[in-house]
Amino acid sequence: MTKSEMIDHLAASADISKSKAAIVLSSLVDLAVTTVAKGEKFALPGVGIFERAYRPARTGHNVKTGEPISVPDKFAPKFKASKQFKDAMPPVPTRKAAEKKSSK
Repeated sequence: MTKSEMIDHLAASADISKSKAAIVLSSLVDLAVTTVAKGEKFALPGVGIFERAYRPARTGHNVKTGEPISVPDKFAPKFKASKQFKDAMPPVPTRKAAEKKSSK
């Protein structure tokens, strides 16, 4: 789903203008980013929790030359899906079911 599709959906479901829906979506994203950047958790009920994770320094490799390179330590965003979100995912089809679909 694209940003414009999200704005359209928010505007229709909340019965607000698209410009107000865009402001709401932008504000939510800004709030999530600034909250996580400060080191706090940002919970979106029914979706999951965004948080900041520490990644220690390590030695990587240049893909083209194979030469070792130093990758500095950093913070990275981390996401943990809620149980409700995980439960909404469809089951993985069995191999036989997948073969039946491809043969049709």
